[in-house]
Amino acid sequence: MRYKLIAIDLDGTLLNDEKQISDANERAIEEALNAGYKVTICTGRSLQAARDYLHKIPKDIPVILQNGALIVRNHGKEILIQKKLSKDLVLEIVRDLMNDFDLLLFRSFFEIPDIFFERISPDNPFGQYFKNNIWRMKKVENLEEFVDDEVIEVTIMGEKEIVEKFLEFKSYIRKVSKIISSIVNNWVFCELFNKDVSKDKAIEFVAGYYGIDLSEIVFIGDNYNDLEVMKAVGMPIAMENAPEDVKKHVQLIVPSNEENGVAIALKKIIKGEV
Repeated sequence: MRYKLIAIDLDGTLLNDEKQISDANERAIEEALNAGYKVTICTGRSLQAARDYLHKIPKDIPVILQNGALIVRNHGKEILIQKKLSKDLVLEIVRDLMNDFDLLLFRSFFEIPDIFFERISPDNPFGQYFKNNIWRMKKVENLEEFVDDEVIEVTIMGEKEIVEKFLEFKSYIRKVSKIISSIVNNWVFCELFNKDVSKDKAIEFVAGYYGIDLSEIVFIGDNYNDLEVMKAVGMPIAMENAPEDVKKHVQLIVPSNEENGVAIALKKIIKGEV
């Protein structure tokens, strides 16, 4: 076997637009596991938001959540890695950004609600994200009051050029990991994590866990937060629905998440076609 581990993103990749795993994708995962491959999830979602999908993965295989801020086994019952932000650093970031951008504060890996915010601008284009996550969000009067040592990430939403220019010379940016998860209508969903958090670092941990080389790993994804891990692994695969900036960094492009692209990729791997 040329590859030993297959890591799959969730939204826009394994999940269709209805946020479901198709029968074809589910069968293909089973076939890959039966063929001897390790298959795992590598997602920007939190444990709470990904929990319904973890049962597709064997309990003993590590799962990467929140871009690598949390790595678990046994469907979340065994924690391998968890990385948070310091209270002082979060306060500095929130105080600096709260008057200029829409902010989300993510607190706690294990409790709901875990997303706190003061306001959402009328022109914010991430409405679908809020609709999908309203069950875990809480509007508050003063975001600073919810800053403690349990904060995992601060998300900035605003026009791409303005966010990038604003952050360019901020000293705290050197103390965090900045991850652009998505871009909609030229607005960025920009996540600030502990400086040691990224999908590629998380994949390196899992590779070490199994004693395998990064060249023996397949990654299937679709968005900007997948770029670094795509550059790190032996076989990077993108969905047809991925942005062009993402597609140019992969070796294979498969049909979209609405067309069972993951199943097609897995069958090619099992047959040794890639």
